[in-house]
Parts: sequence; C-alpha cells; structure tokens
Amino acid sequence: MPKKTRKTKGIHPCEPQTTRTLIPDELRFAILSDHMLGDTNIVIGRKHHKNRRTVLKTITKARERAERDNRPLLYIANIQETPGKWGHKRKFSTLDEADLVQEVVQNQANREIPAS
Repeated sequence: MPKKTRKTKGIHPCEPQTTRTLIPDELRFAILSDHMLGDTNIVIGRKHHKNRRTVLKTITKARERAERDNRPLLYIANIQETPGKWGHKRKFSTLDEADLVQEVVQNQANREIPAS
C-alpha cells in the first residue's frame, strides 16, 4: 500500500523510496571476491561494515543464480540486483498482446451477423 501524502502548500516532490537493504554492485562484487579467496563471513562483514547475515544472504543469492543459469559465481548477472517492483506481473508480453488483439479484430470482421 503506498504511503499517504499530506496536502501541503505549494508543490513538494516526493523522493523515491528505496529499501535500505539494497547493496551497491561494487560492494556485492567485493563480498563475492573475498568469499572466493576463502575469507569467512564474519571477516568479510567486518571488512565491509556489513552484518554477517547480510554477507551470507548476498553469497547465497549469487550462488543460487550461478547454479541455476550454469555460469561462474563472479559473473556480472549474478552480482547485479534490482529492487522489487510493485504490482502484478504481466500475463502477456507486448507481442503476445498485439497478436491477440489482431486475432480478435480479424475474427470480428469475418463474423457474420445472424438475420433476425
């Protein structure tokens, strides 16, 4: 549920809300490279000023992506992460949607009107 805004005098633009848990890609890459060198999660957390659980979560997510897509751990697609998006996922892509609309329009044009 979006946060309700109060009416104020004048126009005050809202700043975009981001999660505090979003870690920059450079830091995520540094955490994974330290993990590959054999450092423990506690040492990595102290080095980068992050919690041990945050380090573990970052490593686990990257490892799952690497195993799922069959690529190395330090691959850039394993490291990059986007914040969660609001709303439902689309059922059809834009091409599928255009095909459906085209099919409906063709069927409507070819449809015969029954005589009453």
